[in-house]
Amino acid sequence: MDTYPPRTIEQLHACTRQKQRSAAAVAKQQQEAKGVLSATAVAAAAAARSSKSAAAASAERADGRKPAQLRSTFVQSGVVSAAVGSAYVERQGTKVLCSIYGPRASSKLSTPYSERGFFAVDVKYAPFAQTNRRARRGAASDADERRLQTQLSEALSVSIHLESFPKAVLEAFVVVLQDDGAVFSACVSAVSLALADAGIMLYDVVTACQAIALDGQLLLDPSGEEEAKWAARAAEAEVEAEADGAAAASAPAAASVVLAYMPNLRQISSITQAGPSTTEQVTQLTHLCIAGCEQISGLMRDTLVNSAKQHMQVSATQPPA
Repeated sequence: MDTYPPRTIEQLHACTRQKQRSAAAVAKQQQEAKGVLSATAVAAAAAARSSKSAAAASAERADGRKPAQLRSTFVQSGVVSAAVGSAYVERQGTKVLCSIYGPRASSKLSTPYSERGFFAVDVKYAPFAQTNRRARRGAASDADERRLQTQLSEALSVSIHLESFPKAVLEAFVVVLQDDGAVFSACVSAVSLALADAGIMLYDVVTACQAIALDGQLLLDPSGEEEAKWAARAAEAEVEAEADGAAAASAPAAASVVLAYMPNLRQISSITQAGPSTTEQVTQLTHLCIAGCEQISGLMRDTLVNSAKQHMQVSATQPPA
């Protein structure tokens, strides 16, 4: 049997303190090691996110565009001779025609006299505008047209000097000839360009863009195929949110932002957000839309300038009355 020499109380206390210091030193070393591992993991995750973002930014979409690239756009004013103003806008597969009539007296005014005019929008889809249009005839089709009418009226009314034509109605008739995504954006540009062509007093022209989050990318001016994928992804996210909120919070966001913008005033006239998203992502999509709106406004401005020059040349060649 082993025997140990007797120890005094002071010696026992000193031994206990030594053991405590050794244990504390070991714990500190373990914490430092964990900290190094955590920092390494954070750095690796940040590098992975950066690499993923860079790859997403440089990746091409199905139609060959970059994520932040608009579709090829064609605009023309003065295309309907019977209207006081008109415009045609084509964004690759999305085609819209707008005609402006008035200001003129109309029974649509709710009061006998008003110091402000009234702006009315009428939207119709051509039967061949969408591949599934025949299946959506009736109430669903009418609902699409009414919703688009309301959105266009809200986005464009603020840009019109309604006080310049009291007790009168200014009417915009929009025909969607083909819908291949971002139809609201094309309609806004067509109506605003037609208003300017009609000589209506405006505070500013209005342009519009849509941006969506899909498969980890922020896509500007989505096509019809991309919109369909986004809608399916957003519906799945909503179902997941109802089933398990915690799981939905970690799922990829499926946000959409549709924005109408007055570039000279630098004011947003209308914005609609849909789908699950984060505040940071909505902010990024908003800035992406504004950048797209500024590009479109330059194209609209050039079209109006060229149209004015053509009118001046025609007027110069005509003999005085």
